[in-house]
Amino acid sequence: MIRIISMGIIIFLLIVMVTVYLVDKKRARKLRKKVSVSFLIPCYNDGNSVGDTIRSIYRSYGQDYTEVIVANDGSKDNSLKILKELRKKHHFHLVDNKKNIGKANTLNKIASLAKHEILIVVDADTLVNKKSLHDVLARFEGNHNLGGVSCPYRPSTNNNLLSLMQCIEYNMFTLVVGVYNIFSAIVLWGGFLAVRKKAFLQAGKFSVNAISEDMDLAFKLNQKKWKVEQSFFPVISDVPQTYRTWFKQKMRWTSGAAQCIFRYFNVWIKNPIHVTFMLSYTMMTVLSLYNFFSNNMLVGVWDNFSFLLKATGSFMISVYFVITLYSSTIFETLLIKSSFSLSYLVYVFPLIHKNTDIYKVFLIIPFAFVYFPIYIIISFLGMFIALYKIRTLGRTDRAW
Repeated sequence: MIRIISMGIIIFLLIVMVTVYLVDKKRARKLRKKVSVSFLIPCYNDGNSVGDTIRSIYRSYGQDYTEVIVANDGSKDNSLKILKELRKKHHFHLVDNKKNIGKANTLNKIASLAKHEILIVVDADTLVNKKSLHDVLARFEGNHNLGGVSCPYRPSTNNNLLSLMQCIEYNMFTLVVGVYNIFSAIVLWGGFLAVRKKAFLQAGKFSVNAISEDMDLAFKLNQKKWKVEQSFFPVISDVPQTYRTWFKQKMRWTSGAAQCIFRYFNVWIKNPIHVTFMLSYTMMTVLSLYNFFSNNMLVGVWDNFSFLLKATGSFMISVYFVITLYSSTIFETLLIKSSFSLSYLVYVFPLIHKNTDIYKVFLIIPFAFVYFPIYIIISFLGMFIALYKIRTLGRTDRAW
């Protein structure tokens, strides 16, 4: 019964989210008039990418209306040297923190130097594009209640399984967050977020003790009655390429989300779509995996495989006979027990650009049975970390 209810909720919300996505993306949104914008770039050991980030800003918006403030936050690589060379050509404002003070402190520091009303925070490993930037700025035009807008990510590389899994993950959260455009989003993507300076100051700037300062800002903007939206046009961003860095990033993201949910209960309870959707997926995933691996047929397959392996002494012969005997039954069981994974297809379709990409539909299998279950486990660990941080962190203590 729980499985049926969860699946029903997921299907209903998917229909709603895809509808909102199509309506929002088809809406004609053109930037009628260029306004002066302040770009804030925190840089910590990003010497390999910060130059591309700065050049992408000028390519997308030009020099005349663009103020760029870059802060080198005590980098240990060649970031400062590269920034000094780049400044000779682009003449941006460079702030050099002699010691590392953290992203939130750094952004609060350079935000106070910004001259313009719209502040755009760009990570030093993110590439800005004209379409995304213009869509974000167009949302501010004539909408004086709009406090912040951000863009989702598109990974800079998708040439390995981990990157492809992250592509699907980002597509999932793009739809989940985007549905809130009807009301107000509770998430800002930190790689590229724009905020009205008045709203930023009213919200108390970035919280130093926030594990995810971007999401924390979104919650605070909602608390102050400012609307938050998400553009559906992504920016290109680097993603973790090793499982260790991926684990650290997801642990921070999930614990940061939990911290916000515990800290700003009165905000998300009014907009429960995100939490309801993720809980439904969690229940569906756990129940489907349990039903699949507790299936009696699988026990029979294993018993026969073990018997054949002992009798023949050949692994390949045992596998061959098991497949011959059980192939149709295994396929049927996989189809029935993993039917919930078909709901992930909507997140895979954006990865298919040509006929040769059709194989990517099979990515729903590792995503549903491996990637997302691991994400669920990390989320539970993140909750415990968030509870610990809430109890131990002071207002001026750095969360990370």
